[in-house]
Amino acid sequence: MLKKKSQVLYGFAFAIILLRIMFNWLVVEHRGVRFFIAESVGKAIVTQTKNRPLFIITGGAVGNFDGLSYYICTGRGEILRKTTTLQNDSYNITDKKHLAAKKYTTHLTFTNPYAPDSLNW
Repeated sequence: MLKKKSQVLYGFAFAIILLRIMFNWLVVEHRGVRFFIAESVGKAIVTQTKNRPLFIITGGAVGNFDGLSYYICTGRGEILRKTTTLQNDSYNITDKKHLAAKKYTTHLTFTNPYAPDSLNW
């Protein structure tokens, strides 16, 4: 009887280890790619916007911006501010649809993995 209990315990431990390996292989790897993209885009934004204000336009479809905003905020040393209109002499993050009728210059176009449309700033 004792032998069967230990076999069940070993089988359960093996199943847990196998599930953990499958989780790492299938889920974590795909999440990691998004974080590397967010880090590289965030650093590019920080490099080009160091000496000027940076805003996120409210109403623009930027999606879940947490991954990108973390790298931008830590690189710039400040929290991203929101505004409802385009600010002159500053950089603005928004989507293409929001800028359709406005005159603007695109400095960088990137795709947020959590938003369906490309973003401009």
